[in-house]
Amino acid sequence: MLITRLFPMACLLALTATAHAQTAAPAADTARFYRHHLGLTASPVLDGFFRNNRSLPVGLLYKRQTAPNKLWRFGVVLNQNYSRRDEDNPSPPTTMVKVNEEYILNTLGLGASVGRELTKPFSKRWTGTLGADVSAGFSRFTRDARKQSLGNANQGVNPSEYRQLDQFRSFNAAVAPFVGLRYAIRTYLYASAESAIKVYYFRETIGGRITQTDLVTRQIISLTRDPGLVITDQSFRTRFQLINQVTLHCQIGR
Repeated sequence: MLITRLFPMACLLALTATAHAQTAAPAADTARFYRHHLGLTASPVLDGFFRNNRSLPVGLLYKRQTAPNKLWRFGVVLNQNYSRRDEDNPSPPTTMVKVNEEYILNTLGLGASVGRELTKPFSKRWTGTLGADVSAGFSRFTRDARKQSLGNANQGVNPSEYRQLDQFRSFNAAVAPFVGLRYAIRTYLYASAESAIKVYYFRETIGGRITQTDLVTRQIISLTRDPGLVITDQSFRTRFQLINQVTLHCQIGR
């Protein structure tokens, strides 16, 4: 019969159309990822952890993801610390000098970096990272200390004040290969820690000046501006940091 002959042909055409539809359908988007990673960084010091981490260098780290496992990273780090100790002027008329030393300590550091990062997922939450950063930075530390001393009225020597000003300025440029591990707190939020080997060029200049001022006449008794107190040191150094930085990143822009 005609129906008996047409039925196998209809089944064959249906199977062919189904197979063609499956072939032509677009593949599922399994490579979707967040393109922008905005993060905060900190660089803790393991030696004397509670003493040395009261003022951590804090930075911003932006990552631009260009492929499922490849990212560009751009960072800036700022380190600023200011402290001082002052003593009130002596109130008893017989006391003409301050007993304790007064000082001002001021630290300012700024650095920038650019790097490449590769990722390898281990599980839904854990991901390994590997890459390298190129960075440059500048820092300045100033210590301004004052100490007063009694004179000798019998010898006609007035009380005086010694002021010592020390300045340390440094510049460094580094290459830092790193490995890290990150943990996904949420789909869009993760924390990470990195270890790095830093190979860098370091240049430091140390300057000093000492003055002695008569507290009665306010005249400068002595001034030391010896060129020998200006020291410049430069070197290449290598350092391994078990925890180079820890970060907290938020991902946006799929």
